[in-house]
Amino acid sequence: MPEETSSAGLLATRILLASTLCAAGCVQEVRTQSTSRLVISPTETYEVAERLDVPGAPVITQTAISNTISVQQLGTVRYDGFTLPILSRGTDRQYIAVQTGRPVSDDVLLARNGAGNTSSCISIYACEAKMEPELIKEHTGGTLLGRSANREGVLVEKANPNGSRWIGLAPWDGGDVRWLLSNGNVNAFGWLHEDSTLVYAQRRPAETEFELVVRRADGSVWRLREPLPYSWIYPIISPDGKSLYALRTGDGIADLAWGSLSDEDAFKESLKLHRTSDRSDGLRARQTLAGTTGGAGITEKEIAWFSWAFLRMILWNPTEDSVRLLPEESVAATPSSNEGWLVTLPDKIEQAEFLTSSVATSLLFSDPWVARPGAGEEDTIIVLASNARLQIARLEIKALESAEVREEPEERATDGISEVESAGMSRNVDPRRD
Repeated sequence: MPEETSSAGLLATRILLASTLCAAGCVQEVRTQSTSRLVISPTETYEVAERLDVPGAPVITQTAISNTISVQQLGTVRYDGFTLPILSRGTDRQYIAVQTGRPVSDDVLLARNGAGNTSSCISIYACEAKMEPELIKEHTGGTLLGRSANREGVLVEKANPNGSRWIGLAPWDGGDVRWLLSNGNVNAFGWLHEDSTLVYAQRRPAETEFELVVRRADGSVWRLREPLPYSWIYPIISPDGKSLYALRTGDGIADLAWGSLSDEDAFKESLKLHRTSDRSDGLRARQTLAGTTGGAGITEKEIAWFSWAFLRMILWNPTEDSVRLLPEESVAATPSSNEGWLVTLPDKIEQAEFLTSSVATSLLFSDPWVARPGAGEEDTIIVLASNARLQIARLEIKALESAEVREEPEERATDGISEVESAGMSRNVDPRRD
C-alpha cells in the first residue's frame, strides 16, 4: 500500500479510522482527547439553512449544496462498542438491530476455521421521535448481527463450536430467529434482498476458500464454482435485484466483482472486475466493503468501497468501468435523498456532491455520524458512537432554490486516477442550542 504522506501521524490516524470498519458495518470506538457531544436536542426538531457561493470562473449551476436540514432525535441504545446497527427498510415503524455483549474476535468476524462464539447478543428496538427506543426482542446465545435486512427482518449468523456457521432471519416484530441455513457447512456473510433472494459465501469446515451461493425464494440454487484458488466473500445484491457484487480474493490480491444475478453462466459472461488491492488479507478485505452494510453505499449504478491505497471511499460504476473519488479520509458513504453522498470522516459528516470535475463538500455536523438508509423510501438515519452507546437520529435534507456554484479545479495524477481537489466549499452547521 502506498504510504505517501507528509505526516506519519496523519497516516496512522487514517488507518486507525479505516480499520474500525468491519463486515457488519462496524465502527470501533476511537478515543480522542474530547468525548463525543450530544449535538441533537433530545426533545425537539430544528431546521437550519445556509447558502454559499464559491469564487472562481463560472463552470456549472449547482442547486443541491444549498439545503435545509431537519433532524429528529430517535433516542440512544446500548451496543457492543464495535458493531454499527442494521436498520429496517420498507417497514411501517423504524426498527433498529444492534449487537451487544463483548466484541467478538477477528476469527469469528472472518468466519475462520474452528471459531465459535457465545458472547454476543442481538437486540431489536422500535424507534420513534421524542420517545425512548422500545425493546422488541433480545436474541441471546452467541447471535451475530448480519450484513443486511428486508421488510420481514434482519439477517443474523451463529458461529457454532463444531465449526459450522448458520444464517437466520430475526423478525422485526419480535419473533424467534428462523434459521435459513443450519447445516454443517460454514455459511457466512449473507445478503438478503427484498424479493427474499439470499446470497452468501459457503465452504466446508475443513476448507479455506469460499464459493458463492445464490438461493431464490422458490428454493432454486446456483453456485459460482471456479478451479482457481479464489475465495468469494461479502456478496451484495444491487437495489434492483438484477446484479451481484462480491469480493474475489486469492494470492494476496482482492478484486471487486460485478455480474448478472440470473445464473452462473450469465454472471460469468457479464463479469467485470476492479482491482482493489495487491496486498490484501482477511481484515482488509472485510473493511473494503464494510460501508455497504444494510444497503448503504449502493445505488442502481455505483457501489462505494474503501481503498487502502487512497485511504478514502471510492465509487465504482461497473457498467462504465469508471471510478470517482470521495473526499480524503472518508471511511463511510451512503447516498442522500437529494442525489448527493453523505460521507463520514474521522471528525465530521459531510455532504459531498460531484460537480463537472471536482467534489464540493458541505459540513453537516462536527462529529463522525454515520448515515444509513431508513424505513421510508427517502429516510436517512444517522448514528453516532459514544462509549458503549449509539445515538440515533433521522436526517432530512431539502434543496433550496437554485444557487450558482462555480469551481476552479486543481488536478493532480495519482496512480493513474485523476484526482481533483475539493472546490473549496464548506458549511459548518452546529445544531446545539444555547
